[in-house]
Amino acid sequence: MARPSRSFPALALLALPLLAAGCTPYVANRGNLVEADRLALVQNGSSKDEVFQTLGSPTMVSTFDDNTWYYMGQRTEQTAFFDPDILERQVLIVRFDDKDKVASLEKRTGEQTIASVETVDRTTPTSGKEIGFIEQLIGNVGRFGNDKKKPGSSSGGRGRGY
Repeated sequence: MARPSRSFPALALLALPLLAAGCTPYVANRGNLVEADRLALVQNGSSKDEVFQTLGSPTMVSTFDDNTWYYMGQRTEQTAFFDPDILERQVLIVRFDDKDKVASLEKRTGEQTIASVETVDRTTPTSGKEIGFIEQLIGNVGRFGNDKKKPGSSSGGRGRGY
């Protein structure tokens, strides 16, 4: 009969901190979460350059209006393989007037930052034939590996060799 190894308890003792480290939550910052002290430096009348120097590059500039900047960010916490939990979510909207001076600051947090979008169950009809998985696999057999060029096809680079 084999004797139990004496090194097993030592290995288990060494593995315990590694297992505990795997359960340590991981906090991640995504985007640009503007801290209150930096936000306090931006006042109505500040120029675009001053806002850029203080807050950094905006996450997004409005599509139809260059005078609206968005700073968006969130902080999440994830433990091991579980889905991350949102700790903080923030959207800062900076609007400028025609003279590129801050006209208004709006800070949205939490549920205010989420847009409600209703999905539609309909499907868009498309023209063409619906083919199954097996037809897709078999349909490509013989299409590849033909090294000869067809007449009239491009030579792929330098023209006709003139």
